[in-house]
Amino acid sequence: GLPITTPCGITSSDGTAQMKHEDFGAVLKTGRTAKRLSTREVSSLTGISYSSISKYENEGIDPSFVYMILMCDLYEIDLNDIANIVRPSSRHRNLHTKPVSSGRHKMRDTSLGQALKAGRGCLRLSTRAAEAITGISNVNLSRYETDTTMPSFATTVLMCDVYSIYIDDLANILRDHGITKRPSRHD
Repeated sequence: GLPITTPCGITSSDGTAQMKHEDFGAVLKTGRTAKRLSTREVSSLTGISYSSISKYENEGIDPSFVYMILMCDLYEIDLNDIANIVRPSSRHRNLHTKPVSSGRHKMRDTSLGQALKAGRGCLRLSTRAAEAITGISNVNLSRYETDTTMPSFATTVLMCDVYSIYIDDLANILRDHGITKRPSRHD
């Protein structure tokens, strides 16, 4: 399809958000090399294929939200710093500023999809209205909200910004449910 620009300022041709990969890839590569890890070592520690890690760093392929959390946790990079790279300058930067504990207790027993659906619901947006605002198809929104499909990192940032959800809260949901637990070297 033809590229469209969503009201949130992210260009999309397939209903998914697009990252400024030349920036986030360099940050991931710097984080990995600062830890003195090869892509194969990161693969062993995270379960992400080493070829995918290379593509994230060099080609700007948009990782899933889970994979971005795994890499940021391993490299000790603040997820919000990567999210701010993804956000176009037309959107607010540093939207994550908040007291450390706010909101976490309310989301502890929820899934990522339930949190996204609740965020959309708080704004009283139908999936069609959310599609019009974000450029993400209502089919994909439904898949994310039912935990059928994991959104990409850029798509997650976009939904967080539109729904006023802190990205750290969503990351903590996945951490609390053990979804981002790295496999041990002995697995």
